[in-house]
Amino acid sequence: MRLRRALRRFPGRDDRMDELEGVTKGHYERLPIQIEIDGRTVSAEAYYAHRSYGEALWKRNGEEGYNCYTEKVAKGYVKRKDRPRHLTFLDQIRLFVASGPDSAQSG
Repeated sequence: MRLRRALRRFPGRDDRMDELEGVTKGHYERLPIQIEIDGRTVSAEAYYAHRSYGEALWKRNGEEGYNCYTEKVAKGYVKRKDRPRHLTFLDQIRLFVASGPDSAQSG
């Protein structure tokens, strides 16, 4: 996978980033990765969908993912203030996964 404009350094800020990404709530996981910068391999970390729903979400999305988080992809993001208050982030994921592929094609 290629990352473009997504590599950031946050020394000593792991706890804050984990909070923003919902790590303790099971939204995302921070996992080690190897990346290549200017011809050399370095260790880094990246946030991925939590393993409790990540594979099901990928399958529900036609086994397609995003190779880059672009403005076009971001336009599909629904802000918290625009989501039903009585449903959590994980509730929304579960509903999407359970809704089946037919409803995704119409949206």
